[in-house]
Amino acid sequence: MPGSTISMRAGQPEDFIAVFLGAAYRADKWSWTGRVENRHADTEDKVSTFMGANGDVQNGLALAAGLQTFRSVNVSGQTKFTGDLRLGVAYRPPTTRFIVLDRFDYLQDEQTGVSLPYDNWRVVNNFVLNYKLEGRTQWSFQYGSKYVTETVEQNDYSGYTDLTGIEGRYDITKKWDVGLRVNMLHSWAIHQTSYGNGASIGLHAGRAMQKVRR
Repeated sequence: MPGSTISMRAGQPEDFIAVFLGAAYRADKWSWTGRVENRHADTEDKVSTFMGANGDVQNGLALAAGLQTFRSVNVSGQTKFTGDLRLGVAYRPPTTRFIVLDRFDYLQDEQTGVSLPYDNWRVVNNFVLNYKLEGRTQWSFQYGSKYVTETVEQNDYSGYTDLTGIEGRYDITKKWDVGLRVNMLHSWAIHQTSYGNGASIGLHAGRAMQKVRR
């Protein structure tokens, strides 16, 4: 359902004109949406992009993707850009003991035309594997990783950080469960490692709701 509009506003720090165009498509097992907006003002121009798609590849396997970008240029010549590309996958068939979730993000920030220009991009991935044993016990394994590079005034910096965690949960009753978790955070560039642990109590308030106290 494509559409567009033009609007003017007053009462803000300045007047501006915004134009946007959006579209969406839906099929039996997947859908897509997109939107582009152009905002013009006396002091700054902005262009924004939003896109997303998700769908079921097969029974229990779902994929999702998204993209957001923002670019602005003001009258002084300063330019800013931010972007986020996101990919996700979920594997959770109704009869399996395994559930797999994974999300990947590529993020970028850039600023030029200022006294302190910078260019930063990050790659972030979060992976979770859940396994339900016989009876009332289930285990979860998490691995999150992030790689960052940044350039500030022609100086380059980079680093890799990861988080490894394990959590076990036990159903005391149909509504209450308890859990224990341990994790390790490792910053490889500075050779620094920190550890964490904790306990939690969960209440199943509904079919798709859970309240957790840690």
